[in-house]
Amino acid sequence: MPIAKQRAPRSAPPKQPTSNDKQLLAFAQEAELAVHDLYATVVSSSKFTGDEAAMLSMFTEHHKAYAQAINGLLGKEATNRRNESIYQSYVGQLTTMQSIYATLQALENTLAKTHIDILGNLEGIDGAQLVASIRRGPTCSRVRHSSNALSFKRT
Repeated sequence: MPIAKQRAPRSAPPKQPTSNDKQLLAFAQEAELAVHDLYATVVSSSKFTGDEAAMLSMFTEHHKAYAQAINGLLGKEATNRRNESIYQSYVGQLTTMQSIYATLQALENTLAKTHIDILGNLEGIDGAQLVASIRRGPTCSRVRHSSNALSFKRT
């Protein structure tokens, strides 16, 4: 029997998120909102001015936009609240300028890994495309470079 006939036919992945996808996407949204609130906490601390404050405000807005994009996909099933555990795990580390940048860099790296894990478990095309676009978003790549550059400036 030819190999082509031995293979079972594959169905196309669903376009819309499955119920499991919705749980993963809800977690991603809650994580984005927690990160948004952490950046907002830093911005409101007034420890940074000028370009640093502008950069941190920009990252705050990026995470808000990511959460809003997920909300658009989930609709009524979106929780629209931050993950309190993530927020509480990091907020106490936002004390000095140096610790803030180290904490934000660790947070962004953790969030990037989380999105990669979520992406690998999504079945629906729309959810996968959205998470992939967040993963490629400006905050993920810029925060690493910005925090490294600014932490060198402060030491």
